Parts: sequence; C-alpha cells; structure tokens
Amino acid sequence: MIGHVGFLSESQRPKLLLLKQKLKMKRPLLNSSLVALIPALLQGCSSAQTPHSPSFISDIEFTDPTFAQCISHSNAKDLTDITQLDCSSWGIHSVDEIRLMPNLQILRLSNNRIKSIDTSANQNLQELVLSDNPITDIDVSHNHQLTKLFLSNARLTSVDVSHNPLLEALMVGNNDLTEIDVSNNLRLKRLNIDDNKITSVNLKGLDQLTAMYAYKNPISALDVSGNTALKDLGISRHHLTELDLSHNPHLRSLNVTTGELQALDLSHNPKLLDLRASNNTLDSITLPTSASLRYINVQKNNLTALDTSTVSALTELHAGQNKLSSVNLGTADNLKTISLNHNQLTQLDLSSLTNPESIVLFNNPLETIKLPIDFNRNTLSADNTPWAQHHAVAPAENPEIEVLGAGFISQHNGRFEVVGPALVLADIGDYVGMQYSVRLPQNADGKKQLPRQFAITVRVTHPTITPPNGGKPFTVSSWGDNMYLNDYNLAMWQFTENWELVEGKWLFEVIYQDKVVAKEAILVQKVM
Repeated sequence: MIGHVGFLSESQRPKLLLLKQKLKMKRPLLNSSLVALIPALLQGCSSAQTPHSPSFISDIEFTDPTFAQCISHSNAKDLTDITQLDCSSWGIHSVDEIRLMPNLQILRLSNNRIKSIDTSANQNLQELVLSDNPITDIDVSHNHQLTKLFLSNARLTSVDVSHNPLLEALMVGNNDLTEIDVSNNLRLKRLNIDDNKITSVNLKGLDQLTAMYAYKNPISALDVSGNTALKDLGISRHHLTELDLSHNPHLRSLNVTTGELQALDLSHNPKLLDLRASNNTLDSITLPTSASLRYINVQKNNLTALDTSTVSALTELHAGQNKLSSVNLGTADNLKTISLNHNQLTQLDLSSLTNPESIVLFNNPLETIKLPIDFNRNTLSADNTPWAQHHAVAPAENPEIEVLGAGFISQHNGRFEVVGPALVLADIGDYVGMQYSVRLPQNADGKKQLPRQFAITVRVTHPTITPPNGGKPFTVSSWGDNMYLNDYNLAMWQFTENWELVEGKWLFEVIYQDKVVAKEAILVQKVM
C-alpha cells in the first residue's frame, strides 16, 4: 500500500541503531552481501517519507482545496480505495493527487478549470472525462485500459490515441485539431470530432463503428464503405461533393447539412429514420423503400423533382427553397407537416393526406391544389400563389414558422446551433432541442405586417424526471420566452444534473397565442 512501505516505528529505530553498532564491532566477520544491503535499507527509510507517499486522505495536503472537498464526498479514507471519482463542475484547477490513486478506473472532471493533467500513474483507468476544460495538451500513452475518452470543448491541437487499443468512445469535438489518427483503435464504436479543422479522417478497419459525428469540419472526402455497422452519421459545413452509403445497410440517422453534395443515393439504407441534407447543391436524391423513414429535410438545394411515394411512414417533409416543379407524395397517410415554399410548383396533389397539421406552400406559381375532404384551411399557408388569389384562404395573421432542425445543440463562441441528429447521445452539460425560423407573411402587394418579436411559451414533454430529496416527479416543463425574425430561434434544454438526464422521447413545442406553431421530437440516450 502506498505510504506504508519502509516506515519504521519508534520501537524499531533503537534496534536499527543497535544493529549498526554491532556491525561496527564485528566488521571483519560481516558478510559482504549484508554490507551492501545497509545503504539500500537506509535509502528505503528516507524515500518512504517523501510527500508523495501518504495515501490516507487526512494526511495529504492537496494542491487544490476544492479537489480535496470533492474527494471528501466519496467517503473514502484511503486514496487507494478510490476506483471511481466524479468531480465535474467543481471549479477545480489542479488534480495532482490522482497520482496516488493507482486503482482509479473512472475519472470524470468535465466543466472545470484544469489546464494540465498527469494520468501516467493511473494505469487501470478505463474512462476519462475532461470535456469543458482549458487543456492544451494531454498524454494518455500510459492508459492502455482506456475504453472512453471525452475531451470536447478544450484547447487541444493534437490528440494521440495510438496507445489505447481498447478505446470504444472518443469525443474530441470543439478543439483546434487538424487531424486525428484512429488506425490503432479497432474497437471504436463512437467517434465525435465536431467543430475542428479536420479535412480527412481514415476510418478503415473500424468495422464496429456505429456512430460518427464530424459536424463543422472542412472534410472533402470520406470513405465509410468498410463501416458496415454504422447507424448514425453526421457531417456539416463540409466540402463533400459525393458520399457512397451503399455499404451501410444499418444506417438510421444521416445529417449532411451545409456542403457541396450534388447527388444522394439512399436506396441501400432501408432502416433510415431521419434524413437531413439541407443547404447542399443536390440536383437528385433517391430515397429508400422504407417503412421507417419519418423525417426528411432537403431544403435549400437544386432539386427539380422529388418522389417520396416509397416512404410510407413519412410524417415531416421539408423541401422548401429548391427548384421543384414535380412532387409525388404517394399515399402520404402519415404526413403531418409539409414545407414546399419557394419552388416552381404549378400543381400539387394533397388529397391523400388524412390529418395534416401544417402545409407551407407560399411563393410558388401554384394554379391547382387538390386538398383532402374536410380540410382545415387554417393549416395552409399559400401566400403569393395564383391559387390563393381565387380561393377563400384567410389572410395570414401569424408569423410563418419553419423548423430547421432538432437534436444535439453545439455551443461555440457564445453561439448555439443545432447540429443534429434527432437521436442524441447525451451527457451532463449537453444541450438538446430544436431550431426554427420566423418570417413575416406577405400580402399580394408585398407589404409586411406584425412586429419583429413575439412572446411565446416553450413546452417540453419528456420522460419522467424525478428530482432528488423527495421531489415530485414530472413529465412536462414549460417557460416563457420570445421568438425573433431570424433563422436562429432555439427551444433548448441543458442537462445540468444526472437525475434530469433521462432516456426516451423529448418533444419540444413552441406555443404562440395558445397555438402550437412549431414542434419536433428527439430521442435521447445516455452516453455509455
């Protein structure tokens, strides 16, 4: 046990002195090997009394008293007894004493003030969480047992994980990385390199990879043909012109927003649930034959035709600001929300819709619209269309709301932005929610109405949250807020406590004048 080897009691010290006296008296008879042993014995007595040796917490003077305070909550008496330690959000700046915790397996230190850390003595470490710290450099070459390494929102320019072959989850988002080498991490299942300066990443050999997130990186080429287990792929603000997904049959969530993709073939992805490909240069897209795909966002592209007839479970379709002259919705039994504004549609068949909640068609040269029987025209926005001039549609009195995305929300330089996907692997400190745009309606003469700021209520329906200390469980949370005339309105939630991070469906709603004007659901799962 550290801190006890080599100490001599008061009763032992006279014996040592007596031994030395006897040795002096009988030097000629002394065995040479015993002579050699004495300096080592004396040296052991000296080294055992260094400041690094004590392991009893009460005997240690911590560099950072706040770290000491956190450790005191563990109820451990000896540092060698500590196998798990969570000191997240304590304001700690030094954790030097982890060198005295050789049995430490899980160390969570997110959201502190730590600039440097030495984990070389923690060779049993399996999980290290250092996200949201001003760390500029880290060495994990001695931590061969690591399976999870979280270093997001730091100041790292490089990360070497070549000595961590057991790594399953690596999160290094929002740093200053220009490259990442995961060629030795063949067990990797989740990789997050969001918001860096990485232009390419080699995923060859990672046949267990299920989730890959590279939002806000200038990636120009990506080969996922060998990642056959891939379920979630997220890339944004990229430079990809093509992406082959024909070898990813298990893909369920795809986010490739804001890039240079010219075509997208999803015919080999029948399990896809969520598709986000807005803000590209797509002139063609092939959807899978699927009973799973529920959400499609392909707005702001160059599409001239769109066929969703093979997607029987579709509930939301956002395809505004394209060049669409043809849209085939098929039976569209489940379709609730349709956004096709700013296109070149002259006719549209919506007769198969059974219970639409929002149809946005403004700014189209529409002459003919086939509507369902008993259609509620209050759900239709068709301003600036020839059809609206000849049909009894109440003039728009509310701002026009459009959901732009929902899922994980990133924070960078004080600005929040949804980067998706709708399936969120969340941890303490993460933000989730929905982003939506607010625009003013226009009359035929182009005159704008209404103010530029609107009082709203945000309502979140979530799995049961049970507060500690006997608090009453609840499933609905709501608060007052404002929405503004721009594309960056957010309804979001931050997980600040372990007890509120609950898995399941989270539904975000924006309520204006007692009416739900925007809503989106996400699925939250805890990070392993």
